[in-house]
Amino acid sequence: MNHRFFTFLLAMCAAFLVLFIIIFPEEAFQSSLQGLNIWWKIVFPSLLPFFILSEILIAYGVIRMFGVWLEPLMRFLFKVPGVGGWALAMGWTVGYPSSAQITSNIRRQNLVTRDEGEKILAISHSSSPIFIINVIAIGFFHHIQLGLFITTIHFISLLLLGIVLRLYYGDTPKKPLTQKNHLIVRSVKEMFQAHQQDGRTFGKLLGDAVISSIQNLLMIGGTMMLFAVIIKMITLTNLLHLIHSLSTHFFKNINLSENTLSSITTGWFELNLGAYQISTSQSIPFIWQVAFICSLLAWSGFSVHLQVKNLIQNTDLRYRSFLVSRMLQALLSFLLTFLFWKPYQALFSDVQPIFLNTTPNYMEAPNTIWSIWENTFTIILILLCTMFILSIFIVMFRAVFYR
Repeated sequence: MNHRFFTFLLAMCAAFLVLFIIIFPEEAFQSSLQGLNIWWKIVFPSLLPFFILSEILIAYGVIRMFGVWLEPLMRFLFKVPGVGGWALAMGWTVGYPSSAQITSNIRRQNLVTRDEGEKILAISHSSSPIFIINVIAIGFFHHIQLGLFITTIHFISLLLLGIVLRLYYGDTPKKPLTQKNHLIVRSVKEMFQAHQQDGRTFGKLLGDAVISSIQNLLMIGGTMMLFAVIIKMITLTNLLHLIHSLSTHFFKNINLSENTLSSITTGWFELNLGAYQISTSQSIPFIWQVAFICSLLAWSGFSVHLQVKNLIQNTDLRYRSFLVSRMLQALLSFLLTFLFWKPYQALFSDVQPIFLNTTPNYMEAPNTIWSIWENTFTIILILLCTMFILSIFIVMFRAVFYR
Protein backbone atom coordinates (compact mmCIF):
# COMPACT_ATOMS: atom_id res chain seq x y z
CA MET A 1 0.00 0.00 0.00
CA ASN A 2 2.85 2.37 0.86
CA HIS A 3 4.55 1.57 -2.43
CA ARG A 4 1.38 2.37 -4.36
CA PHE A 5 0.90 5.63 -2.49
CA PHE A 6 4.51 6.63 -3.17
CA THR A 7 4.08 5.82 -6.86
CA PHE A 8 0.86 7.85 -7.00
CA LEU A 9 2.59 10.77 -5.23
CA LEU A 10 5.50 10.76 -7.70
CA ALA A 11 3.09 10.61 -10.64
CA MET A 12 1.16 13.61 -9.34
CA CYS A 13 4.38 15.56 -8.76
CA ALA A 14 5.49 14.85 -12.31
CA ALA A 15 2.09 15.92 -13.63
CA PHE A 16 2.20 19.18 -11.66
CA LEU A 17 5.71 19.85 -12.95
CA VAL A 18 4.59 19.37 -16.55
CA LEU A 19 1.60 21.64 -15.91
CA PHE A 20 3.91 24.28 -14.44
CA ILE A 21 6.15 24.19 -17.53
CA ILE A 22 3.09 24.62 -19.75
CA ILE A 23 1.72 27.55 -17.73
CA PHE A 24 5.09 29.27 -17.12
CA PRO A 25 7.28 28.33 -20.11
CA GLU A 26 9.53 31.41 -19.88
CA GLU A 27 10.25 30.97 -16.14
CA ALA A 28 10.89 27.25 -16.60
CA PHE A 29 13.28 27.95 -19.48
CA GLN A 30 15.23 30.61 -17.57
CA SER A 31 15.57 28.46 -14.45
CA SER A 32 16.67 25.47 -16.52
CA LEU A 33 19.17 27.71 -18.32
CA GLN A 34 20.56 28.86 -14.98
CA GLY A 35 21.25 25.27 -13.96
CA LEU A 36 22.83 24.59 -17.35
CA ASN A 37 25.14 27.63 -17.08
CA ILE A 38 26.42 26.64 -13.64
CA TRP A 39 26.96 23.07 -14.78
CA TRP A 40 28.69 23.96 -18.06
CA LYS A 41 30.90 26.80 -16.81
CA ILE A 42 31.91 25.46 -13.38
CA VAL A 43 30.92 21.86 -12.62
CA PHE A 44 31.74 20.22 -15.96
CA PRO A 45 35.31 21.56 -16.45
CA SER A 46 36.13 21.07 -12.76
CA LEU A 47 35.03 17.44 -12.49
CA LEU A 48 35.62 15.90 -15.93
CA PRO A 49 39.42 15.38 -15.58
CA PHE A 50 39.01 13.97 -12.08
CA PHE A 51 36.22 11.61 -13.15
CA ILE A 52 38.40 10.25 -15.96
CA LEU A 53 41.37 9.75 -13.64
CA SER A 54 39.12 8.09 -11.08
CA GLU A 55 37.97 5.52 -13.65
CA ILE A 56 41.60 4.79 -14.49
CA LEU A 57 42.54 4.43 -10.82
CA ILE A 58 39.65 2.02 -10.26
CA ALA A 59 40.60 -0.10 -13.28
CA TYR A 60 44.24 -0.32 -12.20
CA GLY A 61 43.24 -1.35 -8.67
CA VAL A 62 44.57 1.70 -6.85
CA ILE A 63 41.27 2.31 -5.05
CA ARG A 64 41.14 -1.32 -3.89
CA MET A 65 44.72 -0.98 -2.65
CA PHE A 66 43.66 2.04 -0.61
CA GLY A 67 40.83 -0.07 0.77
CA VAL A 68 43.32 -2.60 2.13
CA TRP A 69 45.33 0.18 3.72
CA LEU A 70 42.19 1.48 5.41
CA GLU A 71 41.32 -1.92 6.89
CA PRO A 72 43.03 -1.32 10.29
CA LEU A 73 41.31 2.08 10.54
CA MET A 74 37.91 0.57 9.78
CA ARG A 75 38.31 -2.10 12.44
CA PHE A 76 39.75 0.20 15.09
CA LEU A 77 37.48 3.25 14.76
CA PHE A 78 34.20 1.90 13.40
CA LYS A 79 34.26 -1.85 14.18
CA VAL A 80 33.41 -2.94 10.65
CA PRO A 81 35.17 -5.53 8.49
CA GLY A 82 38.11 -4.51 6.36
CA VAL A 83 36.08 -5.05 3.19
CA GLY A 84 34.35 -1.79 4.06
CA GLY A 85 37.64 0.01 3.48
CA TRP A 86 37.10 -0.31 -0.26
CA ALA A 87 33.79 1.54 0.00
CA LEU A 88 35.40 4.11 2.29
CA ALA A 89 38.28 4.71 -0.12
CA MET A 90 35.89 5.03 -3.06
CA GLY A 91 33.54 7.40 -1.24
CA TRP A 92 36.28 9.61 0.19
CA THR A 93 38.07 10.00 -3.15
CA VAL A 94 35.46 9.73 -5.92
CA GLY A 95 32.57 11.12 -3.87
CA TYR A 96 28.92 10.24 -3.51
CA PRO A 97 27.03 8.17 -4.45
CA SER A 98 29.82 5.79 -5.60
CA SER A 99 30.20 4.16 -2.18
CA ALA A 100 26.50 3.20 -2.10
CA GLN A 101 26.99 0.84 -5.04
CA ILE A 102 29.94 -0.90 -3.35
CA THR A 103 28.15 -1.14 0.00
CA SER A 104 25.08 -2.69 -1.60
CA ASN A 105 27.29 -5.20 -3.45
CA ILE A 106 29.16 -6.39 -0.36
CA ARG A 107 25.87 -6.64 1.54
CA ARG A 108 24.29 -8.75 -1.21
CA GLN A 109 27.34 -11.01 -1.07
CA ASN A 110 26.78 -11.31 2.71
CA LEU A 111 30.29 -10.04 3.44
CA VAL A 112 28.87 -7.71 6.11
CA THR A 113 25.81 -7.71 8.33
CA ARG A 114 22.98 -5.21 7.92
CA ASP A 115 24.21 -3.07 10.81
CA GLU A 116 27.76 -3.09 9.45
CA GLY A 117 26.49 -2.22 5.98
CA GLU A 118 24.52 0.75 7.32
CA LYS A 119 27.58 2.00 9.20
CA ILE A 120 29.74 1.66 6.09
CA LEU A 121 27.14 3.42 3.94
CA ALA A 122 26.91 6.33 6.40
CA ILE A 123 30.63 6.99 6.89
CA SER A 124 31.65 6.38 3.26
CA HIS A 125 29.02 8.75 1.84
CA SER A 126 31.31 11.71 1.30
CA SER A 127 31.78 14.60 -1.06
CA SER A 128 34.91 14.40 -3.19
CA PRO A 129 37.77 16.63 -1.98
CA ILE A 130 38.35 17.62 -5.59
CA PHE A 131 34.73 18.77 -5.84
CA ILE A 132 35.04 20.79 -2.64
CA ILE A 133 38.28 22.48 -3.68
CA ASN A 134 37.70 22.89 -7.43
CA VAL A 135 33.97 23.65 -7.53
CA ILE A 136 33.07 25.10 -4.12
CA ALA A 137 36.26 26.91 -3.11
CA ILE A 138 37.76 27.91 -6.47
CA GLY A 139 34.68 27.93 -8.70
CA PHE A 140 32.23 29.58 -6.30
CA PHE A 141 34.33 31.44 -3.71
CA HIS A 142 37.57 31.85 -5.72
CA HIS A 143 39.72 30.99 -2.71
CA ILE A 144 41.65 27.71 -2.49
CA GLN A 145 42.46 27.97 1.25
CA LEU A 146 38.75 27.93 2.00
CA GLY A 147 38.56 24.56 0.25
CA LEU A 148 41.06 23.10 2.72
CA PHE A 149 38.98 24.38 5.63
CA ILE A 150 35.68 23.00 4.25
CA THR A 151 37.33 19.66 3.44
CA THR A 152 38.69 19.41 6.99
CA ILE A 153 35.28 20.15 8.50
CA HIS A 154 33.64 17.62 6.17
CA PHE A 155 35.90 14.72 7.12
CA ILE A 156 36.04 15.52 10.83
CA SER A 157 32.24 15.41 10.89
CA LEU A 158 32.38 12.05 9.10
CA LEU A 159 34.75 10.65 11.73
CA LEU A 160 32.52 11.91 14.55
CA LEU A 161 29.52 10.39 12.78
CA GLY A 162 31.33 7.05 12.62
CA ILE A 163 32.03 7.17 16.35
CA VAL A 164 28.37 7.93 17.10
CA LEU A 165 27.24 5.02 14.91
CA ARG A 166 29.71 2.72 16.63
CA LEU A 167 28.20 3.66 20.00
CA TYR A 168 24.68 3.16 18.67
CA TYR A 169 25.16 -0.17 16.91
CA GLY A 170 27.64 -1.50 19.46
CA ASP A 171 30.68 -3.65 18.82
CA THR A 172 30.08 -6.43 16.34
CA PRO A 173 31.69 -9.84 16.91
CA LYS A 174 35.29 -9.86 15.78
CA LYS A 175 35.99 -11.96 12.72
CA PRO A 176 39.35 -13.67 12.30
CA LEU A 177 41.58 -12.31 9.58
CA THR A 178 41.81 -14.73 6.69
CA GLN A 179 44.87 -12.98 5.23
CA LYS A 180 48.15 -13.39 7.15
CA ASN A 181 50.38 -11.51 4.74
CA HIS A 182 51.75 -8.08 5.47
CA LEU A 183 49.44 -5.16 4.77
CA ILE A 184 51.63 -3.80 1.95
CA VAL A 185 51.89 -7.23 0.32
CA ARG A 186 48.13 -7.77 0.45
CA SER A 187 47.44 -4.30 -0.93
CA VAL A 188 49.74 -4.87 -3.90
CA LYS A 189 48.17 -8.27 -4.56
CA GLU A 190 44.70 -6.76 -4.46
CA MET A 191 45.78 -4.02 -6.87
CA PHE A 192 47.15 -6.49 -9.43
CA GLN A 193 44.13 -8.76 -9.00
CA ALA A 194 41.72 -5.87 -9.61
CA HIS A 195 43.61 -4.82 -12.76
CA GLN A 196 43.69 -8.41 -13.99
CA GLN A 197 39.95 -8.74 -13.47
CA ASP A 198 39.38 -5.54 -15.43
CA GLY A 199 41.53 -6.74 -18.35
CA ARG A 200 41.21 -3.65 -20.57
CA THR A 201 44.12 -2.09 -22.43
CA PHE A 202 44.98 1.51 -21.67
CA GLY A 203 43.48 2.77 -24.93
CA LYS A 204 40.22 0.94 -24.33
CA LEU A 205 40.21 2.05 -20.69
CA LEU A 206 40.76 5.70 -21.60
CA GLY A 207 37.91 5.68 -24.11
CA ASP A 208 35.55 3.98 -21.65
CA ALA A 209 36.61 6.40 -18.89
CA VAL A 210 35.82 9.44 -21.05
CA ILE A 211 32.41 8.04 -22.09
CA SER A 212 31.49 7.01 -18.54
CA SER A 213 32.63 10.35 -17.07
CA ILE A 214 30.62 12.36 -19.60
CA GLN A 215 27.56 10.20 -18.93
CA ASN A 216 27.89 10.80 -15.19
CA LEU A 217 28.30 14.54 -15.74
CA LEU A 218 25.30 14.59 -18.06
CA MET A 219 23.29 12.92 -15.30
CA ILE A 220 24.48 15.59 -12.84
CA GLY A 221 23.65 18.36 -15.32
CA GLY A 222 20.19 16.98 -16.02
CA THR A 223 19.49 16.69 -12.30
CA MET A 224 20.61 20.28 -11.74
CA MET A 225 18.35 21.56 -14.53
CA LEU A 226 15.36 19.55 -13.29
CA PHE A 227 15.70 20.69 -9.70
CA ALA A 228 16.25 24.27 -10.87
CA VAL A 229 12.79 24.11 -12.46
CA ILE A 230 11.31 22.51 -9.31
CA ILE A 231 12.82 25.22 -7.11
CA LYS A 232 11.48 27.91 -9.44
CA MET A 233 8.03 26.32 -9.19
CA ILE A 234 8.23 26.43 -5.38
CA THR A 235 9.27 30.09 -5.55
CA LEU A 236 6.41 31.11 -7.85
CA THR A 237 3.85 29.43 -5.61
CA ASN A 238 4.96 31.77 -2.77
CA LEU A 239 5.58 28.77 -0.53
CA LEU A 240 8.93 30.18 0.58
CA HIS A 241 7.31 33.52 1.35
CA LEU A 242 4.75 31.73 3.54
CA ILE A 243 7.48 29.81 5.37
CA HIS A 244 9.46 33.01 5.86
CA SER A 245 6.42 34.81 7.26
CA LEU A 246 5.68 31.98 9.69
CA SER A 247 9.30 31.75 10.85
CA THR A 248 9.46 35.51 11.35
CA HIS A 249 6.23 35.43 13.36
CA PHE A 250 7.10 32.52 15.64
CA PHE A 251 10.89 33.05 15.85
CA LYS A 252 11.27 36.80 16.07
CA ASN A 253 14.86 36.59 17.31
CA ILE A 254 16.00 34.81 14.15
CA ASN A 255 16.69 37.33 11.39
CA LEU A 256 16.47 35.00 8.39
CA SER A 257 15.92 36.79 5.11
CA GLU A 258 13.78 35.31 2.38
CA ASN A 259 16.81 35.21 0.07
CA THR A 260 18.72 33.15 2.64
CA LEU A 261 15.78 30.80 3.07
CA SER A 262 15.56 30.39 -0.70
CA SER A 263 19.27 29.53 -0.97
CA ILE A 264 19.11 26.96 1.84
CA THR A 265 15.97 25.38 0.35
CA THR A 266 17.68 25.17 -3.02
CA GLY A 267 20.66 23.38 -1.48
CA TRP A 268 18.31 21.07 0.42
CA PHE A 269 17.11 19.79 -2.97
CA GLU A 270 20.24 20.16 -5.13
CA LEU A 271 23.68 20.77 -3.69
CA ASN A 272 25.38 22.53 -6.61
CA LEU A 273 22.65 25.11 -7.15
CA GLY A 274 22.26 25.78 -3.43
CA ALA A 275 25.99 26.20 -2.84
CA TYR A 276 26.22 28.59 -5.77
CA GLN A 277 23.32 30.73 -4.53
CA ILE A 278 24.71 30.84 -1.00
CA SER A 279 28.21 31.78 -2.20
CA THR A 280 26.89 34.69 -4.29
CA SER A 281 24.38 35.99 -1.74
CA GLN A 282 25.30 39.42 -0.35
CA SER A 283 22.75 39.17 2.48
CA ILE A 284 24.41 36.20 4.22
CA PRO A 285 27.49 36.85 6.42
CA PHE A 286 30.54 35.03 5.13
CA ILE A 287 30.97 32.69 8.09
CA TRP A 288 27.31 31.70 7.79
CA GLN A 289 27.82 31.06 4.07
CA VAL A 290 30.61 28.63 4.91
CA ALA A 291 28.58 26.99 7.70
CA PHE A 292 25.54 26.50 5.45
CA ILE A 293 27.68 25.02 2.66
CA CYS A 294 29.47 22.64 5.06
CA SER A 295 26.07 21.52 6.29
CA LEU A 296 24.73 21.07 2.75
CA LEU A 297 27.80 19.04 1.74
CA ALA A 298 27.05 16.65 4.59
CA TRP A 299 23.36 16.51 3.65
CA SER A 300 24.26 16.11 -0.09
CA GLY A 301 20.80 17.03 -1.40
CA PHE A 302 17.63 15.08 -2.17
CA SER A 303 18.86 14.44 -5.70
CA VAL A 304 21.74 12.35 -4.32
CA HIS A 305 19.44 10.74 -1.75
CA LEU A 306 17.27 9.43 -4.56
CA GLN A 307 20.32 7.89 -6.22
CA VAL A 308 21.39 6.20 -2.98
CA LYS A 309 17.88 4.91 -2.33
CA ASN A 310 17.81 3.41 -5.80
CA LEU A 311 21.20 1.71 -5.31
CA ILE A 312 20.26 0.04 -2.00
CA GLN A 313 16.68 -0.90 -2.82
CA ASN A 314 17.57 -4.56 -3.54
CA THR A 315 19.18 -4.99 -0.12
CA ASP A 316 17.94 -4.87 3.47
CA LEU A 317 19.88 -1.66 4.13
CA ARG A 318 17.44 0.90 5.51
CA TYR A 319 17.16 4.30 3.92
CA ARG A 320 15.88 5.85 7.16
CA SER A 321 19.22 5.06 8.85
CA PHE A 322 21.01 6.77 6.00
CA LEU A 323 18.64 9.75 6.24
CA VAL A 324 19.18 10.28 9.97
CA SER A 325 22.96 9.91 9.59
CA ARG A 326 22.95 12.67 6.97
CA MET A 327 20.95 14.94 9.27
CA LEU A 328 23.37 14.27 12.13
CA GLN A 329 26.43 14.96 9.99
CA ALA A 330 24.86 18.15 8.67
CA LEU A 331 24.37 19.38 12.24
CA LEU A 332 27.92 18.39 13.21
CA SER A 333 29.38 20.18 10.18
CA PHE A 334 27.42 23.32 11.01
CA LEU A 335 28.69 23.37 14.61
CA LEU A 336 32.28 22.46 13.70
CA THR A 337 32.45 25.37 11.27
CA PHE A 338 32.00 27.87 14.10
CA LEU A 339 34.27 25.84 16.39
CA PHE A 340 37.26 25.92 14.03
CA TRP A 341 36.59 29.24 12.30
CA LYS A 342 38.61 31.47 14.62
CA PRO A 343 41.77 29.32 14.56
CA TYR A 344 41.40 29.18 10.79
CA GLN A 345 41.16 32.97 10.64
CA ALA A 346 44.41 33.20 12.55
CA LEU A 347 46.11 31.16 9.81
CA PHE A 348 44.32 32.66 6.80
CA SER A 349 43.07 36.07 7.90
CA ASP A 350 42.69 37.29 4.30
CA VAL A 351 40.13 34.65 3.24
CA GLN A 352 37.07 36.19 1.61
CA PRO A 353 35.22 35.85 -1.70
CA ILE A 354 36.72 38.19 -4.31
CA PHE A 355 33.35 39.64 -5.35
CA LEU A 356 33.02 41.45 -2.00
CA ASN A 357 34.09 45.10 -2.23
CA THR A 358 34.36 45.67 1.50
CA THR A 359 35.60 43.53 4.34
CA PRO A 360 33.06 43.09 7.15
CA ASN A 361 34.20 43.51 10.75
CA TYR A 362 34.11 39.80 11.44
CA MET A 363 36.63 39.21 8.64
CA GLU A 364 39.17 41.83 9.75
CA ALA A 365 42.51 40.42 10.81
CA PRO A 366 43.14 40.77 14.54
CA ASN A 367 45.75 43.29 15.63
CA THR A 368 47.09 40.95 18.28
CA ILE A 369 47.03 37.23 18.85
CA TRP A 370 43.62 36.30 20.23
CA SER A 371 43.43 35.47 23.91
CA ILE A 372 44.35 31.84 24.53
CA TRP A 373 42.36 31.49 27.74
CA GLU A 374 39.23 33.12 26.34
CA ASN A 375 39.14 30.97 23.20
CA THR A 376 40.13 27.82 25.10
CA PHE A 377 37.10 28.30 27.34
CA THR A 378 34.92 28.92 24.26
CA ILE A 379 36.21 25.78 22.53
CA ILE A 380 35.64 23.65 25.66
CA LEU A 381 32.11 25.04 25.99
CA ILE A 382 31.27 24.31 22.35
CA LEU A 383 32.77 20.81 22.65
CA LEU A 384 30.61 20.10 25.71
CA CYS A 385 27.53 21.33 23.85
CA THR A 386 28.49 19.19 20.87
CA MET A 387 28.91 16.08 23.03
CA PHE A 388 25.54 16.79 24.66
CA ILE A 389 23.90 16.99 21.23
CA LEU A 390 25.65 13.77 20.19
CA SER A 391 24.26 11.98 23.25
CA ILE A 392 20.77 13.22 22.39
CA PHE A 393 21.13 11.85 18.87
CA ILE A 394 22.29 8.49 20.21
CA VAL A 395 19.12 8.31 22.30
CA MET A 396 17.07 9.32 19.25
CA PHE A 397 18.74 6.61 17.19
CA ARG A 398 17.80 3.96 19.72
CA ALA A 399 14.25 5.30 20.04
CA VAL A 400 13.58 5.53 16.30
CA PHE A 401 15.33 2.33 15.25
CA TYR A 402 14.70 0.19 18.31
CA ARG A 403 14.79 -3.42 17.25
